[in-house]
Amino acid sequence: MLGGEFDTVVCGDVLEHLVDPWSTLREISKVLAPGGRVIISLPNIANLRIRLNLLLGRFHYQSAGILDITHLRFFTLKTARELIDESGYRIVSFYSVAGGRLTRPIRALFPRLFAVQMLFAAVI
Repeated sequence: MLGGEFDTVVCGDVLEHLVDPWSTLREISKVLAPGGRVIISLPNIANLRIRLNLLLGRFHYQSAGILDITHLRFFTLKTARELIDESGYRIVSFYSVAGGRLTRPIRALFPRLFAVQMLFAAVI
């Protein structure tokens, strides 16, 4: 059994595919070394493109991306933070990932709206 072995564990776009991501994060905490961290990447279901499609009555699963057909869970910034907090972690940094140079000034003002991916670093 591993215990306290890893300085960093990366959950890169995996938690949204799990029935119980809370349990997975709690299990990961058992293999983190003292002061270790978990890096979590989650797609943002509250992205502007998704919101506009919902307003138009469109919600179509896709083979990849935010609406990947294999996603069992969908997260907004708020629910992602809740997942991490409820799993016993403290978020130490957050970064939103969005593309396109033309929207850069607007994205700076509304990062949740334009984020495609949400990246968190968290510690126990």
